[in-house]
Amino acid sequence: MRCDVVIVGGGIIGSAAAYELASQGVDVTVFDDPLSLGKATRAATGLLVVGRGQRVRTEHAQLLQLSLALFEPWIRGLEKRAGKELGFRRGSVLRVARTERESTRLRLAVELAVSRGEEAEWFTAEQVREAEPLLAEVEQYGAARFEIEAVVEPERLLDALRRGCQTLGVRILPEFVKGLEPTGLGWRVYGEERKVETDKVVLAAGFASIPLAQSLGLSLPLIPVRGISIAAVVPLKAQFAFTYAGLQVVPRQGTKVVVGSTLEKHEGLPVIAPAKLAELKRQSQSFFPWMARRIAVEVRCGVRPGSAIGRPIVAKVPRYPGLSVAVGHYRSGVVLAPLTGQTIREILFSERLSGAGLVWRWPED
Repeated sequence: MRCDVVIVGGGIIGSAAAYELASQGVDVTVFDDPLSLGKATRAATGLLVVGRGQRVRTEHAQLLQLSLALFEPWIRGLEKRAGKELGFRRGSVLRVARTERESTRLRLAVELAVSRGEEAEWFTAEQVREAEPLLAEVEQYGAARFEIEAVVEPERLLDALRRGCQTLGVRILPEFVKGLEPTGLGWRVYGEERKVETDKVVLAAGFASIPLAQSLGLSLPLIPVRGISIAAVVPLKAQFAFTYAGLQVVPRQGTKVVVGSTLEKHEGLPVIAPAKLAELKRQSQSFFPWMARRIAVEVRCGVRPGSAIGRPIVAKVPRYPGLSVAVGHYRSGVVLAPLTGQTIREILFSERLSGAGLVWRWPED
């Protein structure tokens, strides 16, 4: 079998890259190990937010903002192909201040956003209580809302991406990749059952990319970060997603919400730690009175691919022509999916559109 590009990894990032390339007529094959543990999607709440509260926006925050600007037309196209909505709602996130100090910081962030031509607004504590029933009994000092921030349902998004890829002719092979071999003119990718000849390879399998990189003498600076979230049925239907005291509360259909998530660095197995789950429950119940009256539906656990250098790596590998990586997105994989897909296309075919590839460069460059 032969194709233009092989992508190793069929999660959000790998699927977004495959979808972008196939949309441009590229012949793509995706290897997606069905037994791969710790997929980051299971740890995602679906909150699509940008860093706030700084007078100077970091490069990372600027790229988050750029990807969010791409998100709506990107996801509407996916919804059209899938024939169903994916839970995307723009302007539906409240950043709730737990303290007066946090209130001051968030109000400044709103002022800065408005001064930059963005749509943002400040809710007083009373307005928060009126707008969001789940915050009626919560001690808070107001909230910020930024129109560009949004929510989406990550697993429905991943399913739509995979379906979209297949309608565009992408072959998705449910196989573990045993090895990569440069051939001089391209690459040979060895799956468990099939071998694929290709011009270009993209490693986008999170931590599963590490052994393949190591087999080529490469080191990927990735750190596993385990996360736990709780899906629960609550007494009242949430009108907004919101952040409060480091927790994220994201509504699903009806009166279901996802509350999360914990952060456990250097934990690479998607195994629920009882102590961390107890801590999450304790925090949730202490902040939100309705959590004591909720009915737990499910506890979710996943492992995010953190980056030891504090940013994603979406780049060509200098030592190996035709080899690229797209790893290290940490908690921003869903937010950065459309921009990452675009950036993969740019670096594979030497285009210069977003400039993200200059920021997400190979660590040694």
